[in-house]
Amino acid sequence: KFGGTCATDQAYLSIFTDAKGATHVQEIDPQLEGTPLDEANGEVRRLWLFFMIDVATRMPLAWLLSETADGEHQKKLLRMAMRDKTREKVRYGCDHDPAPPVKLALVKSDNGTAARNADIYASQLGMGTKVLTGRAYNSVDNSYAERPFGTLQWKVLNFLPGYTGSRPGELNGYDGQKNAAITPDTLMGTITRFWIDEYPHSQHRGTGMYGATPRQKLDETIKA
Repeated sequence: KFGGTCATDQAYLSIFTDAKGATHVQEIDPQLEGTPLDEANGEVRRLWLFFMIDVATRMPLAWLLSETADGEHQKKLLRMAMRDKTREKVRYGCDHDPAPPVKLALVKSDNGTAARNADIYASQLGMGTKVLTGRAYNSVDNSYAERPFGTLQWKVLNFLPGYTGSRPGELNGYDGQKNAAITPDTLMGTITRFWIDEYPHSQHRGTGMYGATPRQKLDETIKA
């Protein structure tokens, strides 16, 4: 059933963003040429992506960016999954409809502190949502939520300025921090359009999907 099992996770994105949103000009001493520019106030930084997906249909239910992986943002993620997301569709110019609001019957997460704390457990149990926590250091326990991060990286992030690569030294000679050019809101817009306009309308070869798209599976479960 739609909302029967919902998997959630957080990932530290492999891309730098620049919160200033402006072109930088700085006079450089010729003797210091080649040294990194001073990034004041930590405005150039990587962000965490919080994500939730419906296991039955593989429809993205909620996503948000954060500077830290904490419980407050996990609460926002839960609220986003249960509310209408038309404002995200309108704000970021999406062509299709996002997943509808859903009652979370069971939420599955890993052992991260964002999801494994008393406030989050109490919030979910108070809504009548069952809580299931995966084992530590066993990524297969939460593969439904983790796998889309890889899809997002290879189909979206590695085409954007500031991408850091999937491992140290992968991008020989490219400095992701120095080349950061997009703002957090621009990145949020790009990710939102991917989760609404592309991912749900692409064939899925995962267990039980049989090549159907997440949107087709959603329509099938709603009719049933």
